[in-house]
Amino acid sequence: MSNLTADVSRQYELTGPYDFNDLPVKAATAIYEGSAVSLASGVARPLNVSDTTDGFAGFCDRRADNSLGNDSDINVRLRARGYIVLSVANASGVGNVNDAVYASDGATFTTASTGNLQIGKVARWITSTYCLVYFEAASLRSI
Repeated sequence: MSNLTADVSRQYELTGPYDFNDLPVKAATAIYEGSAVSLASGVARPLNVSDTTDGFAGFCDRRADNSLGNDSDINVRLRARGYIVLSVANASGVGNVNDAVYASDGATFTTASTGNLQIGKVARWITSTYCLVYFEAASLRSI
């Protein structure tokens, strides 16, 4: 898969903590609803695995289109912590509960760590590759 080119309505579970954050968007960038987001030098963009310094920032809550703007011209509203239903490659059963979940771009999730950014952990296996994932922005994780 690859980064989103349209909004995707994601299913969130309303158990547990939710934190929102508004962060500036990178120049010439559109971030679509439902996309995993990372930070590059303090500005948000669809998740890119090279953003290892600032890391995963959350999931886009509503589209932020800065296609014609400069860095920080607009902000994106992010869900920085919570539970989300995702299709997670390599997940296949209850044995995956507590496995780390990684993203390779804004719309592709896996249990494979190589070359990916960690976004959270499997909280519950649902069916097939679908899991309830507890996610947490890098800025909210304990030191």
